[in-house]
Amino acid sequence: MTDSESEQLAAVERFTKLRGGAEGLHRSIQAELAKERAESFARAVAKVERAYRTVAEAAAALDVSPPDERAARLARYDEQRSEALRVRWELVVHREAVGLYQQEDFDQEWPIPPRRQ
Repeated sequence: MTDSESEQLAAVERFTKLRGGAEGLHRSIQAELAKERAESFARAVAKVERAYRTVAEAAAALDVSPPDERAARLARYDEQRSEALRVRWELVVHREAVGLYQQEDFDQEWPIPPRRQ
């Protein structure tokens, strides 16, 4: 093997190591991003679950409210419903960001809380 061939072989080996290192780094970053997307999505789902529980609690309180407290409890229900709709929308955005575009199952899982009077 000539010096030139030896140098070329060494250059190919260096390139292969660098490429493998870059590919490994790329895979590591991709895995970290996927993990963060999953954790962010889980946080958004938990936020919706909390908001829907709060709406249900406000609805239950409204159902048993004495007449003199009804207006205040209705206002509380409306506030909680608005918050639930906001975090529900955030979850829709998260779903679309990760490629989940079909909303049929979502609408069944998270129906829009009804208006109350």
